[in-house]
Amino acid sequence: MTATANLSNPVGIELDVVFPRNTTYNNMTTPPIVFTLQNAPTAVFFEYRIDWELNSDDAYFFMSNIFDESNNRKNFNYTSGTTAVLADSVYWGDNLDAGSYTLSWSYTTTTCDHLGDSTLIQTGDVAAGKLYFTVVDDGSGTDLSFTGCPDYLGNIMAKTASEACPSLISKGWKPQPCSTKLNEKQVRCLDTYFDGKTDMDACESGFDDINTGDKVEWKYAKQAQKTHNQVGDPSTTSSGSSSNNTSSPGGTSNSSHDSTGESEPNNESDDSGDRSLGSAHRPGLRFAIIAALVAAMVFS
Repeated sequence: MTATANLSNPVGIELDVVFPRNTTYNNMTTPPIVFTLQNAPTAVFFEYRIDWELNSDDAYFFMSNIFDESNNRKNFNYTSGTTAVLADSVYWGDNLDAGSYTLSWSYTTTTCDHLGDSTLIQTGDVAAGKLYFTVVDDGSGTDLSFTGCPDYLGNIMAKTASEACPSLISKGWKPQPCSTKLNEKQVRCLDTYFDGKTDMDACESGFDDINTGDKVEWKYAKQAQKTHNQVGDPSTTSSGSSSNNTSSPGGTSNSSHDSTGESEPNNESDDSGDRSLGSAHRPGLRFAIIAALVAAMVFS
C-alpha cells in the first residue's frame, strides 16, 4: 500500500465491515473479521490504527486485535484502487456458538492544534462504534459470506486548508459502503485464503499490490488443509459455507471460549474517544505533511 496521498481535493477515509454484519448467522468455527478502508493511501499518510474487539456475554467469548499502516504483510492488507481490504480472524479452532455478539471498533490517528509557536500533537480515538449480530445453532441463520454491500461504520474527512497540520472539525458525510463491495475475484481470493489454499490468480486479478510470485498465506493454512483432508471436504467458498477457517496473525488477546439483499446496520458510533492519549508539544509533526491539511470526522 502506498504511503502517499493526493490531498488537493477533499477526501473521505471511510471504514466499512464486510464480515460480520448486522444479521443472524449459523454457528461457525474460526470466523474472519473483514473490514474495507476507503482512501487507504490517505489513511496511511496520516497514520492510523483500527482496534477491533469481538465479545459475547452469553456465549462466553472474547477476542481482539488491531490493524495499522505498519502491519501490511502481517495481516491480509491489500488494496484495489484506493480501497484496502483488511482481513483477520479469531484464533484457530475457536467457535461462535449460539448467542448475541458485539463487534466493537475504534479508529485512532494523530491530530494537531497550533498553540502559539508550538504544536499540540494528540493521538487517540477519533472514531468508534459497535455492531451487533446473533448466532444460532438450528441452521436458520445466514452462512458466512463476503458478497453484498458492506455495512458502514464511520468516516474521517480531510481537505486542503491554510493550516499546516491536520485538525478535527465537524462536517457532514454521505456513507458509501457499496463502493467497496468485493468483486468476484476478490471474494475468491478471500475464500481460498481462509481455506488455506490461496488462489493466487484470483488474488493477483483482484488486488493491485499482489504480484506474480508473491505468497499470500495465513498463519493457519496448514491446519486448515489438514482439517479438509481429514474430513474429505474440498475447499469451500463464502457463498454458502459457515466453515471457512481463518487465522489470527499477531493476535493481541485471548478467547475465553474454545468451542465455538442489503440491510440497515444496527450500529452505534461515537466520537467520544480520548484524544488526550499521547499528547505532546513540539514545533512540527513527526511525519512529513506534503500539503496543508484539515481533517474532519463524522458519523451518520
